[in-house]
Amino acid sequence: MEVTMGKTSSPGVEYKLSTELEGLRYLNEYEVSALIGFAVGSLRNWRSLDRGPCYHKMGRAVRYRLKDILAWVESQRVETRE
Repeated sequence: MEVTMGKTSSPGVEYKLSTELEGLRYLNEYEVSALIGFAVGSLRNWRSLDRGPCYHKMGRAVRYRLKDILAWVESQRVETRE
């Protein structure tokens, strides 16, 4: 699957982003909060405790890779015995 992202600097030329590259997209803490259903304060607290999903610090900005968020959510899965 390919995602059309918009126009390049050349008029009339659009570029496509593969699904694999889409997983490398960076999200801010508000986007992550909405995605996983935890408060921004929880994400900040987890960062201070070296817990939670992996993140990148870019200057003062904190960014999360979508791929890392999805992997972290999956790692939190608890299987029950039935």
